[in-house]
Amino acid sequence: MATSTMGNKGSSSFEQGKQSAQHAGEKAKEGFAAVADKAKEGVQQIREGIGAAADKAREAVGSAVDKAREGLSSMGESASHMASAAVNKADDAVSAAGRRLEDWGEGVRSRTPNEGLLGSASEAVACTLEKSGKYLEDHGVSGMVEDVTDMIKRNPIPALFVGIGIGFLLAKATSSSRS
Repeated sequence: MATSTMGNKGSSSFEQGKQSAQHAGEKAKEGFAAVADKAKEGVQQIREGIGAAADKAREAVGSAVDKAREGLSSMGESASHMASAAVNKADDAVSAAGRRLEDWGEGVRSRTPNEGLLGSASEAVACTLEKSGKYLEDHGVSGMVEDVTDMIKRNPIPALFVGIGIGFLLAKATSSSRS
């Protein structure tokens, strides 16, 4: 009987050990599941953090690009205003030169004889000075540029030869001054 009691005790201990092991296994599964859940939450928080950081980075880059565009736009406007002011000053200077040419034409006409060969020549010079002065006064720099552009469009081949000739003369003038 002693064996049977011992056998029952051993069997009962075995059953208790088995149940304890099963219980420990379930607790371990629960623990691992809890750890896995926490890990998933951590990963999700990291993803959200990365997404928020990426959004902030996009916003920062967008803001920097916007500021750069504003700066370039401001610089462009400043350059445009400066160019416009320069053209206006040049137009004013050309108009003043035109008025002086007109005055010279009137001076030539009033100080030279009206008759004879000298009178005809002085009248031609006076008319040319007055017309040139009037043209400069009326058209200014921008008008002259438009007129030259139109003339080049109408006569491209002669304009090309004139440009070559002017380039040749400038090259000669600069090369002789270096010698």
